[in-house]
Amino acid sequence: MSESEKKEERKTQSRSGTGTPVQRAKPKFRTAREMEDDMEGLEVPNVLKSLVDATGKEQRVLTSTAGLMSTKQFVTKEEGEAFKIAQRARNDLEAFADEWKGLTERKKFIEVEEAQVVDELDSYQAQVNHLTGLIAAVEELDIFEHDESISSKFDEMTNKLEALETQYRDAIDEHRLPETAVAALHPLFRQAMEEWEPLQDPTFL
Repeated sequence: MSESEKKEERKTQSRSGTGTPVQRAKPKFRTAREMEDDMEGLEVPNVLKSLVDATGKEQRVLTSTAGLMSTKQFVTKEEGEAFKIAQRARNDLEAFADEWKGLTERKKFIEVEEAQVVDELDSYQAQVNHLTGLIAAVEELDIFEHDESISSKFDEMTNKLEALETQYRDAIDEHRLPETAVAALHPLFRQAMEEWEPLQDPTFL
């Protein structure tokens, strides 16, 4: 193939490549009903439901009563201005519908977050109540209803420690309750050893 033939072939390919028309996607407009559905919780006034649909070459009016788009030719200046106003109203309503939908979705997301925060607060409050009760129980270890004898004090202390162990079993290791029990028993044991006469009372304690 000669050089001139190659050039001619390239020109032909170039013309056939550019000669194919590119189809443009037509803009899709929503009806007033579709926009109202997107704006969940908000009602579109009836006066805004007659909106101009700008698709196609002809100017068509969408009415809420008929639910269909009918062709209407604008022959006067007043009708042309009315069409422009309706078109601006439609654009504003489109933007408002999108913004309202976004805010609605954001509201739902915030409600889910709020429920999670409430659950966390409830959990923290339950922990606070649990620890408050534990503190009160530990403080009660130093208060005795019966002061008649050291034996009665030991019995009362033992009962309190057993109740503490049962109610706060999950916090024994975390809050070092064994050390608390030793600290509570130590003064009683020291007092008992000071007062004890082994020969007179060999079965003491």
